[in-house]
Amino acid sequence: MESSGKPGKVHITRQTKNLLFDEFDYQLAVVRDKYLLENEIETYFVLPKTIYAETVIQEVIGEYVIPNGIFMKSSRREEGDSTRHSIYRIKMNRSRLSMLEKRPTDVTGENINILITMLGKVDEQMKDAIDKMPLRKIDQWCGNQNHGIRFNSCVMNFSSWNFEKKYLTQPDPLFKFYIGCALLVLICTTIIQGVIMPSDHMILWIAFGTGASFLILLIPFVWVGYVWNRIKDPHRELDSIPAPSVRIIRYFYKTSDRIAKSWIFRTIIYLSVAVVLSTFAIIDVIDCDNESLDVRIQNQECQHPWYFTYSCTLAILGIYGFFRIQFIVKFILCVLSLVAYTCTMFFFRADVFDGINVDDGSSPAIAPVYAHLIYLIEIIMLLHIMDRQMEYINRLDFIWKIKLTEEHKVASITHATNAVLIHNILPVQIAKMYLDPARMGQGYSRSYTDVAVMFASIPNFMDFYTETDLNDQGIKCLQLLNEIIVDFDNALFEFDDVEKIKVIGSTYMAACGLEVNERGRTSSSRFPSAEFGYISSRKHSNENQPNIEKRRRSLVTIVKFAAAMMVKLRGINKDAFQDFELRIGIDSGPIVAGVIGAQKPLYDIWGDTVNMASRMDSTGVNGNIQIAARSANLLTQSGVKCAFRGKIKVKGKEKLIPAYFVRLNENFEVQFGSEIDKHCTQTHDNACY
Repeated sequence: MESSGKPGKVHITRQTKNLLFDEFDYQLAVVRDKYLLENEIETYFVLPKTIYAETVIQEVIGEYVIPNGIFMKSSRREEGDSTRHSIYRIKMNRSRLSMLEKRPTDVTGENINILITMLGKVDEQMKDAIDKMPLRKIDQWCGNQNHGIRFNSCVMNFSSWNFEKKYLTQPDPLFKFYIGCALLVLICTTIIQGVIMPSDHMILWIAFGTGASFLILLIPFVWVGYVWNRIKDPHRELDSIPAPSVRIIRYFYKTSDRIAKSWIFRTIIYLSVAVVLSTFAIIDVIDCDNESLDVRIQNQECQHPWYFTYSCTLAILGIYGFFRIQFIVKFILCVLSLVAYTCTMFFFRADVFDGINVDDGSSPAIAPVYAHLIYLIEIIMLLHIMDRQMEYINRLDFIWKIKLTEEHKVASITHATNAVLIHNILPVQIAKMYLDPARMGQGYSRSYTDVAVMFASIPNFMDFYTETDLNDQGIKCLQLLNEIIVDFDNALFEFDDVEKIKVIGSTYMAACGLEVNERGRTSSSRFPSAEFGYISSRKHSNENQPNIEKRRRSLVTIVKFAAAMMVKLRGINKDAFQDFELRIGIDSGPIVAGVIGAQKPLYDIWGDTVNMASRMDSTGVNGNIQIAARSANLLTQSGVKCAFRGKIKVKGKEKLIPAYFVRLNENFEVQFGSEIDKHCTQTHDNACY
């Protein structure tokens, strides 16, 4: 229907016309197509419906104008509705015309509106996601599932050990700061004890020396890695940081990194620090005897046991200062410290608290020892609730990270899939442009002077293709064609310089010598495109002159690829019991390559060279590679044997042109030789190049 039609006309059959009803006007087509005449197929040209124009305007004027020339609206409602509809149609046509005139501006405005709509939807989705976040207290205390992951809110752990293990094994980059805070707490406790205790109280300084030595010893094991990384990469720009060359520093560096990444090491160090702080907080209370107490009372020293309670409070704060340690472990340690301090107050050193009757800040209705106990219980419960909140947020953040990682993985797979698909559609360098958000909307075009173009068709495939029940209405025929094309594509891996252009029916189109790169992208010299942005029209000065050597290499490569395709097809014929033959046409010369389309971009080539290669195919002989004279001359100069076929009629050429066959042996191997075909160099010397 397309080939037998006329320019500017839509050519359809009678069956299609019957399905369109009266949507259009039709004109009987008079064609001389052999197939249509033999099968007595009646065809039509589609014409636009005769609408509006003068008849509609006259109807509108007739409804509004009376003989004396005064405008008056019709009193008949039905006709008035028809008139309004006619006016509406005229306005719509005018608005459509206006839209076509302002198309570039309107397209831009429409894109902006689409962007605004998308941003609004994103804001709504983010708001909805925030509203669904389990941040309420009831979710924290009673929730048992979050984002599909079972989570026990009471004891703050995951039901799955795999998730719990992943959470515990997370690196803790702040652990070094926890050790520093613990050392600060120890120093503060020592200051308090030193103020209220005699200066000759040796147990205080022995305990302080032991605890401080332990914490100071831990400093290089947890801080060397951080300090080294900050020195070598202060702006955190390096992907990897080399380890120190000094042996002792390298040991501390690796140990600090191991501690930060191992929850077992962190837990052992944490338990040791907690025992040191708790022991140091109550050791002076145990050591405080009656005789020394009497002396202190006389000297107005050690008369406020609250100082010991404050020391115990600092120890509890130090215990809760390690945020990434499981909160149940911290709670148990604090309870044990409270029990130890309570036993000391009630059983071992009750006289320290009961022997002081001066105002110590406790309630008159409560014994001092109970006031100390209630104070510590309140501190522990308050810190426990805060720590529980912190633990919940950390675990919730861990769940979100897992989900984000999964979504990122899916997005990466999708992006990789899209990249593979677009790389199969477009050449690699051009595909990068379409995958680059910064270059979205830019087109591509480039001129070449030395490209070899090939058309390879399977003429007898249409005889093989039938739509019957035996081949599942043609599906099995297409499956076989797909296997053929896939084998041709696989042959491309052996020819890096050959670029597949497209497949038209059973015709395979390829080219060699394109050398696709970024030099053909948009430049300052541009012309508008109806599909997207602008397309480069720049021609490279160094490419305007033909390169004979390059053209020879491209021709030889494309001929070898054509021979490889014949070998592939012979193998398929043997397996499928078929007798398909390739008819191949090749030509070389200047072409223009570019990408057309925005939604489904297509890389294609144009030019007289492409047309000639297509004609060499359509006028060729099955099982042969036909080339024009100029290409035959270059091939013979490269040592490829060519056989003169004769002069043939080619569509678009006024005169008969000489055609040649590339000589192949029975195994479809290109034959090489030192002799040059005299038909090309002498008889048709003017047409060779």
